[in-house]
Amino acid sequence: MTRTAGPLTIASALVAAEIAAVFAPMPLRVPAGLLLVLVLPGLAATQAVRGRLTLERTEVIMLVPGLSLVTSVLVGLLVYAAHLRLTTVSWGLAIAVVVLGLLALGGRLGERTDVRPRVRLSGWIRSRAVPVAVILCSLAMIAGALVLAAYGERSATGGGFTELWALRTHTGPTPAVALGVTNHEHGSAHYRLQIVAGRAIKVLSFELARGRTLRRRLPIGNARDGVTLTLSKLPHHLDYRHVRLAPLEADGSQ
Repeated sequence: MTRTAGPLTIASALVAAEIAAVFAPMPLRVPAGLLLVLVLPGLAATQAVRGRLTLERTEVIMLVPGLSLVTSVLVGLLVYAAHLRLTTVSWGLAIAVVVLGLLALGGRLGERTDVRPRVRLSGWIRSRAVPVAVILCSLAMIAGALVLAAYGERSATGGGFTELWALRTHTGPTPAVALGVTNHEHGSAHYRLQIVAGRAIKVLSFELARGRTLRRRLPIGNARDGVTLTLSKLPHHLDYRHVRLAPLEADGSQ
């Protein structure tokens, strides 16, 4: 039988780690974060089953980090699913709720008089159940990490942007303007692009998926005309990007 940290010790360490992770300088934030990610959730989980199951020291050493990592990933997924910004504060508070909930569950089971006595795992079950539990925890952690990597950008703290560029080109018999629009937003976007060259006006309306680029080569009537491009992001019709190519001088310079 292995004697693990008691509920009061875990709760005290949780409070200290939460304060350090949010308010302490960086040299203290790192060990506090590691404590929240690798230790405290797993210790609280072992406390929740201490009245029904006896774990040996090696099993605790294997299960505590695995359960802690899985809990950390699942908490991040739950925060994202709740449409909350995944920050240190929101994640830390969610971890605290889970840890305190597990400690409360363990205390409630310990106070019950009808709880069954502790069960010592047989050698056959012990040799198979613990490795399987570790493998399942690892798979859950990998799956959660992949989901966060694929969709976490949508909850990023900063907004995206759209790139607009234009330049004159004289590769053909007719003077033209080469232009491009690249979507670096967090999702698909609808645009309206107005090109004014001299007295000519051309309007393009289009949709771009995230990471896609629209390229066009538009002829203009007079190479010396100034060209103005105004990009609006629909449906607000507000000027989002603006590019102006100055008129050409007689010697071809702008």
